[in-house]
Amino acid sequence: MDQSLVNSGFDIELLIGGRYIAYMLLSFSETGALPLKVPTDIGLVDVFQPDDVDRLYEPHPDAIPLTASADSFKTELIFGHPSGANVRVDVEVFTRNEFISAFASFALIHDTDSQGNQTNHRLRIEVLAIELTPGLLGLLIASGSTLDKMLEQVKDQVDRDVPLPFIGAGSDVASVAFRQLPSLDGGPVAIGVYLNLRLRNGGNPTDFLPDRGTSSPG
Repeated sequence: MDQSLVNSGFDIELLIGGRYIAYMLLSFSETGALPLKVPTDIGLVDVFQPDDVDRLYEPHPDAIPLTASADSFKTELIFGHPSGANVRVDVEVFTRNEFISAFASFALIHDTDSQGNQTNHRLRIEVLAIELTPGLLGLLIASGSTLDKMLEQVKDQVDRDVPLPFIGAGSDVASVAFRQLPSLDGGPVAIGVYLNLRLRNGGNPTDFLPDRGTSSPG
């Protein structure tokens, strides 16, 4: 690793793109945390998975959905959405070419111990707004339901805290920070992940380097 490329002052810099987030969401469906059939006011809705998933393992046959589409679970990191969302996920549902677009917030949260150290790091996922394609919206209106009610149904299935057990007490990572990075030279938007390692500051086994680095622009 060329350490000269790390210019934030942190020990490690990583970039996460939309594809990474899409795979994280897909993993929820394969473990049963995100159902592939969701009851709503317009009936039982099938959630389509993409048909181009690159797995490094053989999934259980029951985890592979009957409905698949190359257009489902397309994920884009965004700036400036009125809801405050930083991620948009388009999920194909119900029938071909009908989508729920979920505008969500991905944020890093943690607790702080009595010594001021970060502990219990989690990735908080929260859906803040949704949009429906015209066909789905027409079915929703015909059912007598509302977009706000469907948003609550989506939030009930998706909103969660995802533990990050590799960070915190007893690990080699002392602290972590997030920053959303704009597109450079036409490339994709990304989320920057900045980590500090638990590095000794001398021979004392309890003496570590202080927190360092900044994830702020500049």
